[in-house]
Amino acid sequence: MKAKFFLKTLFATCLFFVVSGFMGSVSAAPRIYFEPATYTSSKNTDFQINLKIDVESKSTTGAKVTLNFPSDIITLKDPVSGGYFSDFLFSRSEGKIVINAQPALGDSKTGSGILAVLTLSSNKDTGTGAVIMACSGNGNDSFILDATGANILDCGSINQLNLTYSSSGSNEGSGPTNACGGTCGSVYNCNSGLFCYQGYCRNPDCKTDLTCGCKASPTPSPTAKPKTPAPTLKASSTPTVVTLTEFTPLPSSSASAIPASVNSKPGVNLQSLALWAGLGILGFAVMFAVIGMIKSRNKPPKITPPTGSTTESPVPSAYNVPSEPPPTPPVESPPATF
Repeated sequence: MKAKFFLKTLFATCLFFVVSGFMGSVSAAPRIYFEPATYTSSKNTDFQINLKIDVESKSTTGAKVTLNFPSDIITLKDPVSGGYFSDFLFSRSEGKIVINAQPALGDSKTGSGILAVLTLSSNKDTGTGAVIMACSGNGNDSFILDATGANILDCGSINQLNLTYSSSGSNEGSGPTNACGGTCGSVYNCNSGLFCYQGYCRNPDCKTDLTCGCKASPTPSPTAKPKTPAPTLKASSTPTVVTLTEFTPLPSSSASAIPASVNSKPGVNLQSLALWAGLGILGFAVMFAVIGMIKSRNKPPKITPPTGSTTESPVPSAYNVPSEPPPTPPVESPPATF
């Protein structure tokens, strides 16, 4: 008996933890939703709705929301950032607003917060309407991106804003409200024209201004002189011709070998042609003179006979043999007399 009781208790405990884990996984699905999801307003009276995001323990690097609304019944003004993401952009067309938001480059966000604050008003005093968040699951209309760039938005967890128009002007958010700087849990805790930003009522046009006055930037002193902007260079399809300066070569010891000045401008002129032609002719003349000198050295020397010579055949002095007198015959001695 005790064993059966123990087994039933153990089974019930296990079932409890399984169901709790399943419910926890379902509730942890990242979502974007309206808060509140229903509202009753009167004609031509502005009211604000928070568009919230909740990724639980997961991290996100950006989100996109596409809102569709009947523009003939509902006036939806430009949305403002709720402060969850630092970078906030939007675009709009007839009956459609697309919001894109993300943290600073390289950062990510976790938990929940206000993605955007929507300011609306009805164009009629009776009837109903809705603002619908488009979510197809393919990432083309609404999505939440994780750190890997994957879409983690659960389209089954989103809701739509249902509006009721009444001449009485009653709404779900009726009750005491707080002025600028007062604490809040939603936009309905703040006075008309304010919204709930990070737990405090703020002006949507300047959510970081503690006075909600949206003070203009200080006027610069009249003595301050504006800086002259740097000239902007414009590209031109026609290249600009830049005139080069004259180049004067170093002085040379030979005035005839190198011209006094050389014109560095592009092109050829008659002066330079004449100069180089003269140098060419001079070079050829020098070359021919040197060749003539070499040839004259290679010829045999011209022999000139000595002056006053009586010989008919001129013989070079170098080959003249000096004549010697014929030898004197020996004188025979007379025989000795005894």
